[in-house]
Amino acid sequence: MIAGHYRRKQVRMRANSSGSIALDPAAHGEVSTIFSGAGLQHQPDEEPLSKIISLLNDRFGTSWAPQDRVFYDVVADTLAARPDIRQAAAVNTAENFKIVLTRAFVNQVVAQMATSEDMALKIIDVREARYSVALANLEPVTRKTSCLTLSRCRQTRPRRTGIAGPPQLAG
Repeated sequence: MIAGHYRRKQVRMRANSSGSIALDPAAHGEVSTIFSGAGLQHQPDEEPLSKIISLLNDRFGTSWAPQDRVFYDVVADTLAARPDIRQAAAVNTAENFKIVLTRAFVNQVVAQMATSEDMALKIIDVREARYSVALANLEPVTRKTSCLTLSRCRQTRPRRTGIAGPPQLAG
């Protein structure tokens, strides 16, 4: 006996029955399961992330805006796509899954934070990246500011200078 556990060096197996396990095609039996077969019976209510952010602001003195939820959306979407998390959700009760999810969520927040930091530092440090990202977002920002065409929103149109290099954004 080692520390309250013992090791088996051999496993003994014995047959309880013998014969074929094939189904009889003439018999019309019914397969019964230990579960109802109906799948998940209770779908937990999802809290809107804006409500969760409001709760965090009240409880922990933060000042996050509803649009800051995007960070947590990315974390949640990344976790939901992971096979190990999907498996844990499928085989655990909601109470047990909370334990798995809490650990995984914190780890994913740290990973996402590192990714966000890398992205921010690249834009700050590399001039070409700064302008490329800004120009890549020109159309979505223009659309979100209700400008129908760039000619109606001159302040968002890139301004070209006589200097060679990335275009300059006005403003």
